[in-house]
Amino acid sequence: MVYVKEDMIAKIMKLIPSEHQFGRMTELCPDDYEAMLNDKPEFPYSQEELAKMSKVEYRTAFVTWEYKTADHYIHFRFSYDKFVEWNRKCLDLMDDDELEHLGWICDAIAQNKVRNMDMESCGQILTQGLYFNEDSVLVIYNGR
Repeated sequence: MVYVKEDMIAKIMKLIPSEHQFGRMTELCPDDYEAMLNDKPEFPYSQEELAKMSKVEYRTAFVTWEYKTADHYIHFRFSYDKFVEWNRKCLDLMDDDELEHLGWICDAIAQNKVRNMDMESCGQILTQGLYFNEDSVLVIYNGR
């Protein structure tokens, strides 16, 4: 079988949570997704610069920064595209061997051959897909 990077990425992206599943995930644990979804630039002043400012100068600088960067904040209800974009970026950064191995995992998930053990109920939960968290760590999720 010939390995084609774009085909492998397309196959993996099919297992990223759907918009509905993503909505459920953010409702259940919104803090887990804030870092990934907030692409607002950092406050542009160093600690030394802040120490030299008066309270009025600081407030003015902060309000100006808030106003100029308001459009950069992505609200959860509009964030699914950003989530997909983040996952695509993480996949693009993987080398060919990592992608090929991840493709094997995706094949197993798609064939319903991957389960998670729920220790509370002592039952097995069918794995639904995968995604990358804000630290670029691969997360396998179930669709409860």
